[in-house]
Amino acid sequence: RRQGVEAHAQEIWHPTPQKFDFFYTVSYWVAIVFTVGSLLLTFSNFAPLFGMQGAIYLRVLHWIDFTGDLCFTIGTYLAYFELINTQDSGRLIYFFPNWATVKERVSLESQVGVVSLFVAMLVWDIPAALDLVDVELSDLADLLLRDLLLFLGGLGFLIGGICEVIHNWSRSARDF
Repeated sequence: RRQGVEAHAQEIWHPTPQKFDFFYTVSYWVAIVFTVGSLLLTFSNFAPLFGMQGAIYLRVLHWIDFTGDLCFTIGTYLAYFELINTQDSGRLIYFFPNWATVKERVSLESQVGVVSLFVAMLVWDIPAALDLVDVELSDLADLLLRDLLLFLGGLGFLIGGICEVIHNWSRSARDF
């Protein structure tokens, strides 16, 4: 039986059976879209190694990449959606929460990590979307709209990953 803070934390996250079902369902879909996105991105990176070359294949691979990126965007949004709906107000919040309420229930590293991953994924989607359209960019525009955004997205993923490590640092397998 859990005692002290751990028992209280369980009540915060799952105060009712409905809240438990909500978090369980959202977490399930996060796992599904991340898995599908991973499979799509793995395929699109391995396909050129098996002789899939040429303009038509490149265009198809760009669409597969973009679809994989969208899966990750949906997954990071669902994690954000779960983060901002920890309160017991009875109504769902879809985008702009009352951060004071979120801060009462969620650790800082969880807030920063989830938001960082979601924003990073939105930034990462822009270069993927540019690959879908036939547009010639100047060197400066290519640097700003592809390279810089990929760097900033990667930096956001790094921050999110560090926050996950900090969040899980003090936990053991028995806590899950």
